[in-house]
Amino acid sequence: EDRRFGLVSGGQGSYQLKLEGGEIRENFVPGEVAWASVEHNIDAYFLFDALARLTGSGIYEDAAEGVRKGLLNRAWDEKTGQFDRGVRKEGPDKVRALDCASWGAVFLRAVGENAKADRALAATDDYRSRDRGTSGYRPYFNLEIYESRDANRYFFPDAPTRSWDDFPMVWPEGSLGVALAYLKNGRRKRAMSILDSMTRLQNEDGGLPYATRNLEFQFSDSPSTTSAAWFAMISAFAENENALNAFWPEAR
Repeated sequence: EDRRFGLVSGGQGSYQLKLEGGEIRENFVPGEVAWASVEHNIDAYFLFDALARLTGSGIYEDAAEGVRKGLLNRAWDEKTGQFDRGVRKEGPDKVRALDCASWGAVFLRAVGENAKADRALAATDDYRSRDRGTSGYRPYFNLEIYESRDANRYFFPDAPTRSWDDFPMVWPEGSLGVALAYLKNGRRKRAMSILDSMTRLQNEDGGLPYATRNLEFQFSDSPSTTSAAWFAMISAFAENENALNAFWPEAR
């Protein structure tokens, strides 16, 4: 009866934003994170699948199958055409997150759910954004920028319910995740268009910002190794089909 059955939970410790002394502070909250993240579980599926291939162990095959079933049966949202952000003991976390559409499309194609993969890929269009002269994708849709109402009011006093839907920010890591989804789903032209857009954000040293806007406690506009790593991976995948096929491969 636990909706998280078969999924990997969030680990230990979390952070919460609270208004203290007229300022927003980030506080560490110890303890188990009972919530299961869809993003983490897509990672976990491909990890267990890779370990099963390497070792031939049924333990890892069973683990991968448990995550596969958990994602398909408990985290897919037929209405939005993508995965929910996560799953709690009592039910789904309905927040719409870009990775759950883009990485979701990669996972769905890998496990043979091609119709759902097409829908998840189409859902990424809701996250499209434009900033600093380039187009890309923002991390969330239909969600206030800070989920803490006090934090949203503090950082956007003139628009205390400011949401991601009208916030012009491009997130290179997430945008390149969409490019991966297009490559994996045979849409090379669209993937290369995203890759080309990200080159416009490179600084003189070749680095890429983590995001085009600075949002305290969430996103930084400083150069990021994460953005650079994703750029290097997608560039390599675009040139080498064997590398693309070896990364997050289709089920055997």
